[in-house]
Amino acid sequence: AQKLVKRIIDEHAILLMAGEMAFFVFSVVILALIRTGKPIGRRLGMTSIPLPHLLLICAVTIPLAMFCGGLHQILTAVWESLTEGMPIFERFSGMDINETLKPLSEGVPIAALFLMIAVAPAIGEEIVFRGVIGRGLVARYGIVAGVTLTSLAFAAVHIHPAHVLSLLPLAFFIHLVYLTTRSFLAPMLLHLLNNSLAVVILKLSGLLEESAVAGEEAMHPLALVGLG
Repeated sequence: AQKLVKRIIDEHAILLMAGEMAFFVFSVVILALIRTGKPIGRRLGMTSIPLPHLLLICAVTIPLAMFCGGLHQILTAVWESLTEGMPIFERFSGMDINETLKPLSEGVPIAALFLMIAVAPAIGEEIVFRGVIGRGLVARYGIVAGVTLTSLAFAAVHIHPAHVLSLLPLAFFIHLVYLTTRSFLAPMLLHLLNNSLAVVILKLSGLLEESAVAGEEAMHPLALVGLG
């Protein structure tokens, strides 16, 4: 039975992941409607992004993603050195989203990866963390405490310690973009662009692996950016 289940998961991983993300987004929208009431767009601030803010968001996407990616590499090395000889921490290795997504770099259309890795999280996670949790925490505890708690919660759902810590700069910046622009579309756009960059790099991973020095393991392409 275990072998059968494993084979089904391996053969239909992309369909299972797509179904999971679709269910996640649908559930989040329904819960947000219940929590905020109608009209949800007005409550969250679904207004157009001013052109200067739009240009700034596009300009900072790559530098911010590269910074988080570099931080992820450093923290991963530190984590691995700290956990050597401590088998209890090895369970976190299977929770690294970079390793989970690596097999999808081959054989999965880029459009499907874009929907699952970029579009779905940009909608679902932003509604949960910036739209519902973040608005509530900022209203109750103020901007500093509210943004800090929301950013910690956003990063924590990515589980792996190195990934969690490396995502904090992105989490803080996304929330500050929301508060500055007063448009919910702004954090969604930044989240979308960040993860879209990860999708492009994921599809180019084959080229990176081919250029790796013989006998050495290639650096995972998603380590170059911070995947939120």
